[in-house]
Amino acid sequence: MLKYKRTHMLAAPLLGLLLIASQGWAGSLIWSGSINNCTGINCNATPMFRVYMTDLAGEADPFTTQVWATDGICLRLDMVGSNEDNQDAEMVLVAPDGTVYRDDDRPNGSRLPLIEVPSTPIRGWYTLQVYRFDGRLAPGDHRLFTLQYGLYNAGNPNCADLPTTPR
Repeated sequence: MLKYKRTHMLAAPLLGLLLIASQGWAGSLIWSGSINNCTGINCNATPMFRVYMTDLAGEADPFTTQVWATDGICLRLDMVGSNEDNQDAEMVLVAPDGTVYRDDDRPNGSRLPLIEVPSTPIRGWYTLQVYRFDGRLAPGDHRLFTLQYGLYNAGNPNCADLPTTPR
């Protein structure tokens, strides 16, 4: 019994040191896995089923994550569905170098946002936030949505339709 206690007494501090030395992240990390050469809209994209909401006190809780991209490729983030026909969401994407991409409404009248980056500026984790366009939801309200995340070769039609202008 004494030998068992000594082993655990030594293991606990070592485990603590390993946890302190590990890298911390701001949010979930989502990696598509490969750069696609297919040309159909959202072909081989990774679907994400997500939610943004407010708590009962009315405090905003946007959906926030990080998506990976390498430099010089097409990155497409397309909200393709929601639990409301009239959902009016906005997406904001921030590149590791600080370049900001934002979309509220598509030119075709749809209120579901789409971000197309024809040539990503830098390799790394891009921070994505999704919330209602005006930042307001009723207390306790929530919005479910489906987002397609795809990485494509340069010049791909998935980033040629409605490229998002960086700010």
